[in-house]
Amino acid sequence: MAVQINLLTFSNLKQLFISCLNAIFLSRRESNCTAVYSVSFYDENLDFIETAQISGDNINLSNIKSGLWYKAGEDLPLMAHNLNGDIRLYAVENVIEITKQHQLNNVRNALDGKYIILNDILLDEEGAGFEGSNGWKPIGDPFSPFTGTFNGNSCSITNLWINRPSDDYIGLFGGIENAKIKNLGVEIAEGKDIKGNFEVGGIAGYINNGAIINSCLNGNINGSYDVGGIAGMAYGDSCIINSCSDGNINGDFDVGGIVGFIYSKSRIVNSCSSGNVSGCDKVGGIAGYIGNGVSITNSCSTANVNGSGKYIGGIAGNIKNGSIVNSYSSGNVSGCEYVGGIAGRVECVVTIKNNAALNPSVAGTNCCNINRIAGYVEDNSTISNNLARSALPILGFSNFCDGNANSGIGKTDDELHKKDTYETTLSWRFGDNNDEPWIFDDCSYPMLYWQNVQ
Repeated sequence: MAVQINLLTFSNLKQLFISCLNAIFLSRRESNCTAVYSVSFYDENLDFIETAQISGDNINLSNIKSGLWYKAGEDLPLMAHNLNGDIRLYAVENVIEITKQHQLNNVRNALDGKYIILNDILLDEEGAGFEGSNGWKPIGDPFSPFTGTFNGNSCSITNLWINRPSDDYIGLFGGIENAKIKNLGVEIAEGKDIKGNFEVGGIAGYINNGAIINSCLNGNINGSYDVGGIAGMAYGDSCIINSCSDGNINGDFDVGGIVGFIYSKSRIVNSCSSGNVSGCDKVGGIAGYIGNGVSITNSCSTANVNGSGKYIGGIAGNIKNGSIVNSYSSGNVSGCEYVGGIAGRVECVVTIKNNAALNPSVAGTNCCNINRIAGYVEDNSTISNNLARSALPILGFSNFCDGNANSGIGKTDDELHKKDTYETTLSWRFGDNNDEPWIFDDCSYPMLYWQNVQ
């Protein structure tokens, strides 16, 4: 029978892992205990490896993972934690476990910490972190950013809302820098939203050299400039990977389903938006504005995108010196002018290739610079090997790039519902990993493999 032990007893174990013949052994200072313990292992990034059983001195693992942070003879500073009889071992010291709202609120008091959530957290608007009618107080800002590691551990933070329409850097986190947030779900309270002024996002208002990985936002976001479902602004060497947003994202300028404004060699990979994205100028299903070396890869937007002004796109509103590759948009796109199924305006050196404009409609009130791939293209851009619904418009845009490449390769609806169309024309790879990121159900459109396992 499994026996619960406390940390004092467990501390008698030496902090030494030795891997051998698909087993790991912990040597003891005392060897007279033969109880069975359930132990979960986490690597140095706080990523879960697996749960195993300790019986005496022996830990039998069902599957030794690649990477092997527990190498033979390697002495690691492991910490043992005990919660409700479960023991977790981390390959780094000073991991802070979060199970309650006040512990989440305390993250703001140690912005360089290593955190892991162990269960879903339902926020109480009368509890720690909430400030009356202003709602949740964002953790950190660009001047005192969060710089640690925050692993949601596939748990959700629910009932979040923020009402700070005059404040900047608004989100669960106000600002992160050289930090990593991953495996986190954020649910905005029903009937409420996250509301701010500049740099407003569901998970982070502002990112500098940071990463948001395998995280999702569900709910409504409202702001003025740089408004996004996941982040308001991202720059430096930042990345948003395997992440999604579903809700109504509203702003004035630089509004995106994933990020509002992104530049300086940052990247978005394997990410998707749905719902509705709306604003005035520079509005996109994934990003409102992309600049200075940013790449969007293996991503999609099913969101309806609407702008009252110009530079409106199914993936990006305005892209300058960046790339969109192996991605698609399948929502309605509408604006005034410079409207495209993939991008509204393309300027300077841009690559747009191997994408699909699956939009039911692409429309503009000013009937020029409307196109099923890119509304307007200038300078030395490469637009090639893109698919589009044959029924989408091609209206009065200038600066043709490579003949009729701006318009993409027209395909019928029937062709666009066949996996072979994407394999043969775009060379998309279908499988279940990052190298083969697409999956396909008959009579459907493609999906990213990770969307099927959320």
